[in-house]
Amino acid sequence: TPSAVARDVVEAEGDGYFVYCIVRE
Repeated sequence: TPSAVARDVVEAEGDGYFVYCIVRE
């Protein structure tokens, strides 16, 4: 699931990737 992967990226990278994660979903 992309969401699960994105979560790991968020924890690793921070807020910038959090926004990217939302856009991807």
